[in-house]
Amino acid sequence: MKALCQWVKSHQFFAATIMLPLLSVALYWQVLGFEYVWDDNLLFLDKSALLNDALSWRLLAEPVLPGTSYLRPLVFLTLYAEFHIFGQKPLVSHVINLLIYTCNVWLVFYVCRQLLMQLRRQHCTSLAFLAGVVYAVHPALVETTAWVAGRFDLMSTFFILAAIAIYTYKPGSPSLPRSIFAVTLMAGALLSKELGAVLPMVLLCIWLAIQGKGRSWMGRNGLAKEVLIQNRYLLLLSAVIFGAYVILRKNSAGGIYHSTMSVEYIRDVIIQGLTPLEALKFYAVKIFFPFSSINPLHPAYELKPHGIPEMVASVLVVGALLFLSLQCLRNKSPAAWVFGAGMFCLLPVLHFIPLSTGGNIGHERFLTAPLAFFCISMVLVDYKSLIEFTGLRGQFANRWLLVAATGWIFIALLTTYTVLPIWSSDLRLWNWAYHKHPNFFFAQYNYMYGALKAGRADLVEKEINFVRERDGGLDVPDQIIYANLLLRKGDPESLDYLRGIMFALPKFHEMKDGERKVLGMPVPKIGIAGVYGDYALGLMMFKGDAVSALKYSKIAEWYLAESEKIALFYPRVAILLALGRDRDAQDLFDSLEPLFYSKKERLKKDPALILEKYCKASSGEDASRCRDLIEKAKKMAEKSAGAEIP
Repeated sequence: MKALCQWVKSHQFFAATIMLPLLSVALYWQVLGFEYVWDDNLLFLDKSALLNDALSWRLLAEPVLPGTSYLRPLVFLTLYAEFHIFGQKPLVSHVINLLIYTCNVWLVFYVCRQLLMQLRRQHCTSLAFLAGVVYAVHPALVETTAWVAGRFDLMSTFFILAAIAIYTYKPGSPSLPRSIFAVTLMAGALLSKELGAVLPMVLLCIWLAIQGKGRSWMGRNGLAKEVLIQNRYLLLLSAVIFGAYVILRKNSAGGIYHSTMSVEYIRDVIIQGLTPLEALKFYAVKIFFPFSSINPLHPAYELKPHGIPEMVASVLVVGALLFLSLQCLRNKSPAAWVFGAGMFCLLPVLHFIPLSTGGNIGHERFLTAPLAFFCISMVLVDYKSLIEFTGLRGQFANRWLLVAATGWIFIALLTTYTVLPIWSSDLRLWNWAYHKHPNFFFAQYNYMYGALKAGRADLVEKEINFVRERDGGLDVPDQIIYANLLLRKGDPESLDYLRGIMFALPKFHEMKDGERKVLGMPVPKIGIAGVYGDYALGLMMFKGDAVSALKYSKIAEWYLAESEKIALFYPRVAILLALGRDRDAQDLFDSLEPLFYSKKERLKKDPALILEKYCKASSGEDASRCRDLIEKAKKMAEKSAGAEIP
C-alpha cells in the first residue's frame, strides 16, 4: 500500500487519468442495462429514417422535434453510424453516452490543471483531480448520461471543453493554428447544440482568468484592448463560423429560431413573471445543493416568484451576481472569471428568449456544460486569502473545508447512485416524476404511457378511474391512452372513445394549411395519427368494416413522416387482404421487408391476428374465405426471412 501511495504521488497526472474514468464507469455502470426512454421514442424509435434512409444532409439536418428549428446534425450522424455498425441496441447507445461523459470528466480535470499551472498555483494536479471528481459525481449529470437523447448536451460540452483544452495548451495568446483548431471544435459544438454559440465568450473569460490578475482595464496595454488584440484570430474566425452556421440553420431548419420574441413575452414572462430570475435560482440550487428533486420535470407553475421567501432568495441571488461582477471587473479574480464562463453557458436557458421546455422552468441536462466551469472555479478560489479575511485559524479552517468537501462529495455520489435507476425504463421514470408532481398533466400522461408500454394495464385503469373521479371526465390525451388500452384488451368501447376524440380534434388533413396548424397542437402529429390508426384497427376487429378501415388508415398516414409509417402499414396489409386486394397487400408487405424497425418481428404477425378478429366480427364473410385470408397473412410472415434490426 505504501508503495502504491508513493507511485501515485510521483505519477499524479497518470494516476488521475486512470482513476477518473474508473470512478465514472463505476458510478454509471447501471446505465448499460437501461432502455430507451422519453424522447428517444420520438427521435429514433418511432422514426426509422436513421435506420433505413441513405446518409444525406437532409436526413441529418431534420429538426429535432416537429415545429422547431433545432439543428443538431452531428449528434444524428453519431446515431446513424451507431445504428448501422452495431444496430439499434440500448446497450450500445448507453455505452457511447458513458464514454462521452467519461471524456468530459477527464477534460474538466485537464482544463483545470492547465489553468492552475498557468496561474502558478500549488498542488495543481490534486486540485484539478478534485474538480474532476466533483463534476463526475454531481447528480445534475444523471439526466444527460443515463438518457440517450442527452447526447446533445454531452457532445456540445465535449467540444466546448476540448476547445478550451486546445486554447490553454500553451501560455500566452492563442496562435493562428490553435485558433483554427478551437473554432473547428466550436463548429462541432454548434452542430451538436446551439450552446456552441457562447464558446467565444467562454474563451475570453478563460483568457481574462489567466491574464487579468493585477492588470488595469485601461491604458496602452490595458485588458480591454489586449483581450481583443490577442484573441483577434479567434474572434474573427468565430464570427465566420457563426455566420456560416446561421445561414446553414436558416436554409436547413426553416428559420433561425422557431419562437419569436414579443412585447407580451417580455411583459408577462420576463418582467411580471420574473422567469429569468426564477430560472437562475433554480439552477443555483441544482449546482450547490443537488440532493433533492432530481427529476425530469420541474413545472414552472409551481413557482411563486412574489412570495416573501422567494423574494428574499431573489435578493440573495442578485447580490451574488453583483458580487461576482465586482470580483471579475475590479479584482480580476480567476475563479470569478471561470464562474462567469459557466454563466455564459447558462445564459441561453434563462428564458430571456422563448424556450420549448414543456412548461418547465429548467432541466438538469442544461447544466452539463456550465457545471464544468463551476466545478473548476471552486478549486480556483484563493481560500488562503479568504481564510485570512475571515480571521479564522488556518489549520482549523482547512480542516473544516476538507470535511465539508468530503461530505458534499459523499452525499452527491450517494444521490447520483440511488437516483440513477429511475432512468432505466419509461415506467420507472414517469412513476417517479408523477409522484413528485401529481398535478402536472405532462407527468400524468407520460406515467400512463409508460405503464401502457410496459403492459401494466392495471396501472393505467387505476389512474384513469382516479382522473375521472377527480375531474369528472377525461381530457383528449387521457382518452387517447384509455382508448388504446381498450383496443389492446379487445373492448369495442374503444371505438366510442376514438370517435369522440376524432370529433374533438380539428380535421387538419382537410385544411389547406393543415401542415402548419397541426404543429401548434398539444397532441403531436404522431399521436393524432395513432387515433386514426387505432380507429381503423378497431373497425376491422369489432365491425368487420374493411372499407372504412382503409379510409381512416389513409387519414392516419397523412399525419406521419415517411419514416414513421411502418407501424401503420402492417395492419393495412390485413385491410387490403380483407378487401380482396391480394396483390396490393403482397406488394405493401414486400416493400416493408428491407426496412428495419424496433418492433418489426411482432408487427409481421399482426395481419393474421387482425384478420382472425375481423372474421369473427364480419357476418358477411364465410368460414372458408376467412381461413384463406388468415392463411395468406400467415404465409406472408412465414416466408419472410425477417429483416432483423442490424
